[in-house]
Amino acid sequence: MQAKYPDDIFEAVIRKNAASGVYEFRIKCIDCPGKHYTPGPGETLQNFEVHLKNRQHRSKVNARLNPPMES
Repeated sequence: MQAKYPDDIFEAVIRKNAASGVYEFRIKCIDCPGKHYTPGPGETLQNFEVHLKNRQHRSKVNARLNPPMES
């Protein structure tokens, strides 16, 4: 996934499900604080790829890569 989206920063994290107590993998988007995504469907990353293509996410990545020029 990183090869397909080289400008995006994300990491895998493990979270404990409050209801079941089971540990689950989540994908954390560094450009979108507070956002954790469930991988899937199955063992794919299609759910997270939808986020990577999202207009708001793309805007945040572009802002990080091209900060405003100070005068």
